[in-house]
Amino acid sequence: MLIALIGICGVLLGGFLNAAGTYVMARRAEQRDLRTAARILLPELLENQKSLEEAFETGRWDYAHFETRRWAQYELTVVQAIGDEWAQLTAVYTAFGLLNADRENRRGSNEGIHDDGDDFTYFELTVEAASKAAQTLRRWAGLAPGDSIRIQEIYGV
Repeated sequence: MLIALIGICGVLLGGFLNAAGTYVMARRAEQRDLRTAARILLPELLENQKSLEEAFETGRWDYAHFETRRWAQYELTVVQAIGDEWAQLTAVYTAFGLLNADRENRRGSNEGIHDDGDDFTYFELTVEAASKAAQTLRRWAGLAPGDSIRIQEIYGV
């Protein structure tokens, strides 16, 4: 009887350790995938943020072109892994898509960004949201707040 009890305890303990190990390995893989996705998305987001700021400052639609290919590729990975912060990133990339569509609709027009009060506010809000989204991606990419991936900032140019 004692031997059977020891055997059952061994099986239960082995099953628990196996389940715990599998869970830990799955979480590590998820974190690694998220870190990789964040590192791939961050340069795209920073470039879009720069384009957005230039378009906002100059008031010209020529600068308002935003890439979203990397986001389309890694959105599922990010959404699955980061919890509530996915809404922030999704909102920013949705705004980029809408701004691209707006730019296309106004192609050939001499109308500037600042000629339309709604766009002015929308740009301002999108610049702020893009900055917050970049902070989120920096954190998930494993960068410290002062770290940069822009060559100009690394070399002080």
